[in-house]
Amino acid sequence: MSKYATIYGYIGLASRITHRNFEVVNAHNLQQLQDLPDTDVFPYLSRDMFGLSEGRLVSTFFSILHFGASIKNLDHEDIPEFLPKFEGFLKRLVWIEAKMHLDIEIDGLYVYSWSALQHAIEVSRSSLTETSPVTEWDFKANENDAYFKIFSA
Repeated sequence: MSKYATIYGYIGLASRITHRNFEVVNAHNLQQLQDLPDTDVFPYLSRDMFGLSEGRLVSTFFSILHFGASIKNLDHEDIPEFLPKFEGFLKRLVWIEAKMHLDIEIDGLYVYSWSALQHAIEVSRSSLTETSPVTEWDFKANENDAYFKIFSA
């Protein structure tokens, strides 16, 4: 019997309110999104999983890069491979926070959150012409998550 996992969440990107160099940062983030592969090896992280909400009415504090997918045969044993792949994408972006729900049909719901460290956000705001992707953050997971200690270390 096949099982399914549903992954959904968001990455809060820079906005005109949070970054003086928004146009430069936004172009950088859009390029990183375009650089994601069309297809990927399991567990998948591909461009078609993501969508960007950047309209003036919906981006009051930060632009939202939302994501979602239903993946067949993804289970808790794939989490140690999937989360570093997702974090590899985060390391290429200028962002503020991210949250992921991983709802595995048989295993239950896992909730993960990343918050960029304040000094990493300040570095990304400091230049008008360059981008500084956020590579340091606080990570949180459900305390009952078997992999909590692995990823929060």
